[in-house]
Amino acid sequence: MPPPVYIPTASQYISRYSLLGTFAHELMEAFAAVGCIVNAPQHPRDQRGIFIFFNTPTHVEKLLAWVESTVGSLTNAALLHFFVDHPLALPSAQLDVLSKVPTYRLLLPCRDDAHLIRFRWPMLKHMTCPHGVPAAALCPTEPMAQDFLAPHTRGDRPIPLIIAGSIHTPEELAALRGAVPRELHSMCDAVIAMQVMHPSMPLTQAFDLTLPAGVVSADHWRLLTVVQQYTTAAVNRERRIALVQAMQGIPTMVLGPAAWEPFATGTIQYGAETAYADIPANLARARVCLAWGPTQFAHTFSERLLLAFASGCATVADDRLLTRMHFAESPETAACSIADFSNPPAAREAVEVLLDQPEVALEIAGRGRAAVEAGHLWSHRLDTFAAAATDCWRNSEGAA
Repeated sequence: MPPPVYIPTASQYISRYSLLGTFAHELMEAFAAVGCIVNAPQHPRDQRGIFIFFNTPTHVEKLLAWVESTVGSLTNAALLHFFVDHPLALPSAQLDVLSKVPTYRLLLPCRDDAHLIRFRWPMLKHMTCPHGVPAAALCPTEPMAQDFLAPHTRGDRPIPLIIAGSIHTPEELAALRGAVPRELHSMCDAVIAMQVMHPSMPLTQAFDLTLPAGVVSADHWRLLTVVQQYTTAAVNRERRIALVQAMQGIPTMVLGPAAWEPFATGTIQYGAETAYADIPANLARARVCLAWGPTQFAHTFSERLLLAFASGCATVADDRLLTRMHFAESPETAACSIADFSNPPAAREAVEVLLDQPEVALEIAGRGRAAVEAGHLWSHRLDTFAAAATDCWRNSEGAA
């Protein structure tokens, strides 16, 4: 019998679009589907248990106390922390405590700059766990041909192009810039220009190329984090606005915060801020999705790409190494169209090809859906969580 699994529920998380609470619910369902006991009201005394939580715990001491009271001892607990962001966004104060727990493991979907973690927390063990999506996000296959090929009805896909994602307001950007030491503002401007021009360049490389000589910080990690928070938000806004504006003339639905409203002109329609759980239903109404990746990652794809695939969209993705490795090794088998998002006209051309050639769009959409069903559901990630738990207990036994 596998150990019981404990996952804090949606009420324990504060996140935009209810993202983390939805992740928790989806992962609970995946474990329950394979016969695991999830969030048991009573735990057999001194029996092992797997505890999974997301991103930033508000009270680490309360978290550890809850775990210890549930299983009797932290040595009985595999404490698995799934952090869905860049390593520089890790909560330092919480990690200072958690990294000292022998049965704690950090799991990240982000492969970018993961080596930095060991510089900040030398003994912390971390693993890669790609994003997953629920089986419920998979669209039915039967209507897809009609949705793409019937020119007058388009079936259940009346939206030619859909785009989902966030941008900061100018006021929010100003606040982030204010947190950066004034003497580094010009450096940040250079980082932003460099990353807009070169989307495959991580922040750490742009930082190396622009940091003024002689700059020394007593807390270099903290310096990197504030620079990343500001420059990523600025790059994100500039790059995404340019991409959306390049789609003018194509009927386009944009989902995201109200910061998009000023750009909803002509054929660009603002579709309101949408909860993460409702994204698949919205994507399933579109024929093509422009699926940009998180700006803080240069190489790693996110759940947005997987949801576009699962929803049956013919997807245009930005040119990322891991996207190519997983989904576009060759044009003949590609699950998406790859475009250079630093060149908005090129992204528009990729979208137009799929809209103008519905047979091609249908084939790509089918491959994308099949790729997710075959290897990128939450159920496909359970072995990684199990391996992390096993490593926790192996390490604990060795320490004993």
